[in-house]
Amino acid sequence: MTKIKVYVKCCCLFLIRNHLTACFSVCAKVYELEKAKRALESTLEEQKTQIEELEDQLQITEDTKLRLEVNMQALKAQLDRELQAKDEQADEGKRAVLRQVRLSSTSAAS
Repeated sequence: MTKIKVYVKCCCLFLIRNHLTACFSVCAKVYELEKAKRALESTLEEQKTQIEELEDQLQITEDTKLRLEVNMQALKAQLDRELQAKDEQADEGKRAVLRQVRLSSTSAAS
C-alpha cells in the first residue's frame, strides 16, 4: 500500500471512530432522556391521583360546610322564635302586672 492509501485509511478509521463515539454519546443521552421522561410521567400520574383525592376531600368538606350552614340557619330561626315567644310572655306579664296595679290604684282611690 502506498503511503497515501494508508493515510486515507487511517483518516477514515479515525472519522469512523469519532462518529461511533458521537453515536454512543447520543444513544446514552437518549436513554437518559427516556429514563427521565418515564420518571416524570410516573410523577405526573401520582400527582393526578393526588389531585383527584384532594378534589374528593374538598367536595366532602364543602358538602359538610353546606349542611352545617343549613343546620345553623335552622337553629338560629328556632332561637329567634323562642326569644320572640319569651319576649311576648314578658310583655304579657308586664301587662298583667300593670292591670293589677291599675286595679289596685282604682280600688285604693275609691
